[in-house]
Amino acid sequence: MAFASGVLKVGHALDVDARVQSHVKVGAVHGNAVVDVWVSPPHAHSASNERLVLDFCLGRGELASGGRRGEYFAGIPFEAAKEFAESLSYGVATPVATSTPPIEVSFSELLQKPRETAAKVKAGRGLKIKRRDGEDLHLGVAADRDASLELVRALILMMSRITERSPEGSAAVQDAALRAFPWAQALPLTARQEFVGELLSLTEAGASLGLLEPSAAVIAAWRSTAQVYADPELLATLTSDHGDDDHGDALEPQAGTGHPRQTDR
Repeated sequence: MAFASGVLKVGHALDVDARVQSHVKVGAVHGNAVVDVWVSPPHAHSASNERLVLDFCLGRGELASGGRRGEYFAGIPFEAAKEFAESLSYGVATPVATSTPPIEVSFSELLQKPRETAAKVKAGRGLKIKRRDGEDLHLGVAADRDASLELVRALILMMSRITERSPEGSAAVQDAALRAFPWAQALPLTARQEFVGELLSLTEAGASLGLLEPSAAVIAAWRSTAQVYADPELLATLTSDHGDDDHGDALEPQAGTGHPRQTDR
């Protein structure tokens, strides 16, 4: 991927389109538009080929100033890197293992035939209970959820320890977070670090309590923050000084009308 500044980025991703669009959006925000992109066909050697292209670029150019994760280079023509990448081997893509989707049943079926419905629950594959008047529910084996929470907690602990041991470890975890949440690239560096730290600590705490909701809330909140940073006009509006004028009491919406009414203080 080539930017208007002359910087070249090398990388691989499971969702290539999403990664490219993320860079296009962030580049537009920061005045460094994406000017050229080359994407390989899906193949089984993406990680090893990425390493080969990185070595090629490192041997012919230099790391871009401020480049993250050693994937940004300066002084390398896009066509030269593209030609080298096209010369590599591209085997058949390895299928990605996916979990078996849950069996779907209606809420009325659960009410009318509770025993028969519950009998459909299998280890590793729960039931998705569809509801017309509310969010769908999930019915599964408690031991499966406990095992999942224990695994999440163990992984978070390992990442936390890696982060604490060295700056390199912290950088590796930051890199993993950017790959998992591409939208986080719209955040300033300090905000990205804060997001990762908050996600690790709250996920560890939530898993120890048998809860994953805190993690989901952190991700949703920081995604909204990234959307603000990706919108220059909105960012300017929210961060500009509006003065110290008192604009009076906030108006509370009146139930059933959609119109505000003055609150009593």
